Amino acid sequence: MVMTRTTTRAPSLDLKRVARIRANALKLGLATVAPSSDKPIKAADLVLCHYDPVKERFTVVYADRRIAQLPRKSISDVGARKIMAWGLDEFRRGVFVVLSDGTVTSFSAEFPLFATNVKLRKEIEEKSERSAVARRVGNRVRTMREKLGWSVTELARQSNMAAPNVHRVESGAHVPNVSTLIRLASALGCPLDRLLAEKKARTSRTRVRKQAER
Repeated sequence: MVMTRTTTRAPSLDLKRVARIRANALKLGLATVAPSSDKPIKAADLVLCHYDPVKERFTVVYADRRIAQLPRKSISDVGARKIMAWGLDEFRRGVFVVLSDGTVTSFSAEFPLFATNVKLRKEIEEKSERSAVARRVGNRVRTMREKLGWSVTELARQSNMAAPNVHRVESGAHVPNVSTLIRLASALGCPLDRLLAEKKARTSRTRVRKQAER
């Protein structure tokens, strides 16, 4: 990350002028409308960054003429410290921020677009949660299968599934539907909730059971 004297102050930003340029570019076919939120965010290179200390927010301009604003509070590690300087990194893929205690933090070109897109954030959080469930179920299916001494092919036969599908479940590639979960649980001889329950909940039940046995 390169820091020079010229990057400690951003030039004043005329948002209305930038908006007019972008509107004209759209008419001439020199710019495109921002991609829909159901696709992963891929930001263009940054061309300008400005911080407004009164409104406490960054405004960034991209090479494709998109504009995004990022509230100071969205950068979690800034805290109560003052923002003393800022600038684009040498690759124009992020912004570095110098704080009053000398600490340097940063955010990526994609972050302002992500932080201001509520729908996309929700979709990503839901996808992350589904991925966690898929990994948890997959690990438990594989552990139970191995305890029985079965191969993937044998579990597939016992559950009336195709072996590649069993492998996909065990690898956490996707969250199996209810029908698949019932087949697997029945073949493995375990309650359905044992495949789905979070580890903490199961550990708590085990602890309670052990205390009751004392």
